[in-house]
Amino acid sequence: MIKIAALAYLIFPILIFILNWTNLAWKSFTISMIALTSIKISKSYLIKPIKKISWSEYIIMISIAFTWVWLSGIGGYAFQNWDFQFRNAVLHDLINFAWPVYYDSAHILSYYFTFWLPSALVGKMLGWNYACLSLFCWSVIGISLTFLLANNDSKMRVTYLAIFFILFSGMDVFGYFIDGLLWHHHFIPKIGEHIETWAEYLIQYSSFTTQLFWVFNQAIPTWIACMLLMDETEPVTLVTIWSLTLSYSPFCFIGTTPFIMSRLFIMKYKSASIARSESTHRLKSLQYLIAPLAITLTFGLFFLTSDGISKPSLLFKVESMHRLVLYFIFCIIEFGAFAILAHTKNGPKQYDLMTATGTLFAIPLIMISKSNDFCMRASIPALVFLFMSIIQSLQGTSLSSTKKVILGICLLIGAITPLQEISRSFVNGVIISDNLKGFNKINPRFDLRPYIKNFVSKPIQNTVYQKWIAPK
Repeated sequence: MIKIAALAYLIFPILIFILNWTNLAWKSFTISMIALTSIKISKSYLIKPIKKISWSEYIIMISIAFTWVWLSGIGGYAFQNWDFQFRNAVLHDLINFAWPVYYDSAHILSYYFTFWLPSALVGKMLGWNYACLSLFCWSVIGISLTFLLANNDSKMRVTYLAIFFILFSGMDVFGYFIDGLLWHHHFIPKIGEHIETWAEYLIQYSSFTTQLFWVFNQAIPTWIACMLLMDETEPVTLVTIWSLTLSYSPFCFIGTTPFIMSRLFIMKYKSASIARSESTHRLKSLQYLIAPLAITLTFGLFFLTSDGISKPSLLFKVESMHRLVLYFIFCIIEFGAFAILAHTKNGPKQYDLMTATGTLFAIPLIMISKSNDFCMRASIPALVFLFMSIIQSLQGTSLSSTKKVILGICLLIGAITPLQEISRSFVNGVIISDNLKGFNKINPRFDLRPYIKNFVSKPIQNTVYQKWIAPK
């Protein structure tokens, strides 16, 4: 039932979007296809074993999720990082405007706001405070589902696994120290300092805690999707879950692609001689692929209305030698050491470990926008798979005791990064980052126009979305 609940969690906000952002013909067809595919996937989930945990573990796990979300600032009950002014503005506009959100006849709210839709629905009925409370609760539910799904794929107790997940990170403190040597600033970070930008803001892999504290709307659904993909072998389910990630984050959708492709390739390789009856069965299953195709078209064409789409560039385009050295240091500190230590010849999840390592090597080479959000967001799926591979290696017998000890030390060093993020909430107290109040009311104290483009569309009159999908 946990997997069915997780699937429903991902699909429910998508249905809200399709009901309100698409025309009658499109929504009727797409929703019926989603229902058909969801029923098929849910039936397959019912026959899969679920690891049982005690009620006391449930209570402790939910308490951990609750505390983590509270410290993140979601809902406005603790310190909110700078990015929250945009996150809160999205929720304001989803509550205050009719759906779809039009600022004028030519410009709409164009962003991956799917995660906010259940809370915005509550806000429309009960107001801002209840919307914030709903967002808080929705986030706690999503994180609890993440922990339970990870627990189903692990021998570790769910409470320990939750703590490991919260504290997992690359060893940014080493990068911070190296940066201090090169540029002669302090070597030891201040309490609450954001240390993941040590690689000159060019490349960054965010800890799970950083992801929650800054981009929860992309992180939480992506974590759930990746956990659902862990031991999945059914092509229809793989492709459907993959399509769902697009609605929450285009960059996470791209980051999930290598894991979908590797699974499909392995399945094809292992079943080179398929019986004719099985081939016929798979041909019949093609009807269930209409739903993921419709979801991909719906959100892909909607996101193409954005005015903030940047052209990609290469990391080594200028200052190649300097950036090459930085790139290799980054790869060793952030994931390379973990991948080397966790690797075994016949251990579990080695395909995932290799795919994650290759993906994490490749992602920094591509830069999109000055803040390079692509690097930080596209890496989220690979970091989830890397984390689960490490957990499996630590639990297994293939890894030597020496490697396990060294790997444990690396994990402890990495934990400094999320502890820095968490400590910021204690140091600063409750500070709400809610300056914008919506994208039609720009605070004159901030020059935010370059950022506003990421949330407001270009003129949409001639876009494919407006012509074929938008409600009339």
